[in-house]
Amino acid sequence: MRNTPRKAAMYLVQILCGCRLTEIAAAFGLQHYGGVSYAIQAIKREVEVDRKTGKKLKRIINRFDH
Repeated sequence: MRNTPRKAAMYLVQILCGCRLTEIAAAFGLQHYGGVSYAIQAIKREVEVDRKTGKKLKRIINRFDH
C-alpha cells in the first residue's frame, strides 16, 4: 500500500479525535474529503489482511486511551 503512514495517521485522527472527514482533509492539505475516506477504508482493509498492522495501530490507540 502506498503512503501507509499517512493513511494510518488519518485513520488515527478519526478514531482518537472523532474529527469529520472534512476536518481531516483540511489538516492533511487535501481539497476533498473523499481522499480521507479512501485512506481510512484502505487502512481498515489492510488491518483485516495484516494482523501486524492491526496490532501496531491498536498499541498507538491504547497509548492515547490511558
